[in-house]
Amino acid sequence: MRPAHECYIQLSFLTFTNQTVAEPIGRVPYNRKLYEAMNSFMKFLFRGRRPTFQLRCLNVFPTHIIRLPEGVKFNIRELKTCGRVPAVLKIMSSVLNESCFPIKHINQHYLDDLDDPFVKDAEELTFTRLAKSANLFEILQNLPFLKVNFLSRYRKYDTEELITFIKNILENDDTVVAPNGQFKAMQISYRTYIEKMGPESVEAAYVLKIEVV
Repeated sequence: MRPAHECYIQLSFLTFTNQTVAEPIGRVPYNRKLYEAMNSFMKFLFRGRRPTFQLRCLNVFPTHIIRLPEGVKFNIRELKTCGRVPAVLKIMSSVLNESCFPIKHINQHYLDDLDDPFVKDAEELTFTRLAKSANLFEILQNLPFLKVNFLSRYRKYDTEELITFIKNILENDDTVVAPNGQFKAMQISYRTYIEKMGPESVEAAYVLKIEVV
């Protein structure tokens, strides 16, 4: 029995700033398996292009299923993931160009991954989530990275805590100076989401930025 309408699988593009409007890029008839449609889209996107792509940031979600044409490689500056960094790198290693290691910026969620060699070799580290019970200031002061960004969605720290933290940074040479002899930069953001009437939400961010130069 044929459907009353023509059915298609469509590839669309969503921008980070406007995720409500999808721009169609291509489509194929819905008469094949999904993985075949994905392969068709990947060939459409990458065929005839240079084998290595330069990316500022590669954002990988644990639920992503990526089927790239053979030979495609990425040079990246930042790896961003809400999954475990070792697991993500194990999966993505075949499509990352050797020249992008060590990755300069790791944006991740798990403190346990700080001991991973790929994470430790980064110049910049971003925490986009941290457990409530974690001692933020003790952790930040002992990180070896040149630049540290911390985004907290769980709790806010009072003025006295922040002032004490800043004083400890400025008074402790081992904290201020990274292992390579350069000065550290730190940024702490507290992000809260305020629900409005309807599906939209407003993000309010409070930023403390510390740069010792």
